[in-house]
Amino acid sequence: MMKLLGWIVPTWLVALLAALAGAAAAGWVQQLRIDGADAAHTRALLEAERKASTAKDKLEETRKTLADVVAAIDTRITKERADAAKQTEDRLRGVAAGTVRVRYVAAKCPAASAGGDVPAAAGAASVVDGEGVELSPKAGQDVLLLRQSLSDDAAQIDGLKAYIRVITGTVR
Repeated sequence: MMKLLGWIVPTWLVALLAALAGAAAAGWVQQLRIDGADAAHTRALLEAERKASTAKDKLEETRKTLADVVAAIDTRITKERADAAKQTEDRLRGVAAGTVRVRYVAAKCPAASAGGDVPAAAGAASVVDGEGVELSPKAGQDVLLLRQSLSDDAAQIDGLKAYIRVITGTVR
């Protein structure tokens, strides 16, 4: 038996209380370690969140910049196409009214050959090499429409090339 704080206490009880106090102290120390690790982990998570937020902001800024560049390219290409279409419409109206004629300049006729498609003897409607050929109004309209179609295709291709340069970072 032992005397503890004026009480007579069995030894096994003192040993048990000492063991419990030791376990509580060990648990308290372990909790301090866990709290310290949690604080470090929390700081690391906050830092990672800050970096992610910064990266997200930069990405959004880049996306807006690219959208502005693409919009500018689209506006430019659309205006060029509209101007070319207006010019073609004006020419088509002129051809239809008879005030504008379409000529194919510097025509080069193939030499006549035996059994070929070109007759050996020139007829009254023949054209001298290197001189222009005036097309009929219908053929002139067809040529102008074909020219407009080619112009539209070229503008679309230019727009796509510009878009690709923007997306790949090779903006000129």
